[in-house]
Amino acid sequence: MPSGDYSQCIQVPNSDYVDDCEWNLTFVPRVLTTPSATQLGPAATAKAVFAGDMPHSSERIVVPPSALSTSQQLKVRKGARVIVRLIDPSKEIDRKPHLMVGALSSIGMFIPAARTSSGAVTTFEQVIPFDTKVRLVVNSTTLKATGPNGIANLARGTTEIKVGKNDPPLIFNYTITGKTN
Repeated sequence: MPSGDYSQCIQVPNSDYVDDCEWNLTFVPRVLTTPSATQLGPAATAKAVFAGDMPHSSERIVVPPSALSTSQQLKVRKGARVIVRLIDPSKEIDRKPHLMVGALSSIGMFIPAARTSSGAVTTFEQVIPFDTKVRLVVNSTTLKATGPNGIANLARGTTEIKVGKNDPPLIFNYTITGKTN
């Protein structure tokens, strides 16, 4: 790859691993090294450049001209699975209402949840970083529902959540009761 400054993002689809760039997680950055004329492989020393507060970056990689790398180890981070079930006996969701299900990261970026089933029960799943406060979004301007705490106004449907490493997956059940007027 050409010399330059890169951010490395790692994602394992359909797993309990979080996408580093979506959640602005940070790893210790590294510099690929420039070999000397008499040495094969990377140079013995390299100057580390730290990412600081680069937005939406996980690991910063600085590639100097003529850099070599014999092996790269990628790190992935496990997260907590959050499941949202929309129980929909009338199948209102099949009529394509305005519906947002996902989470707001700590930097305010909306990350949509993956739809894993449809029909009478529509399920969305998302993996969030452990021990990180996020706002779960279950939002619709056209649907009415009852939620985990009774009546849910989906037009303002956000809930602050945080899951620890030893906590079970969070499951939120909403029952769609009709359409708004």
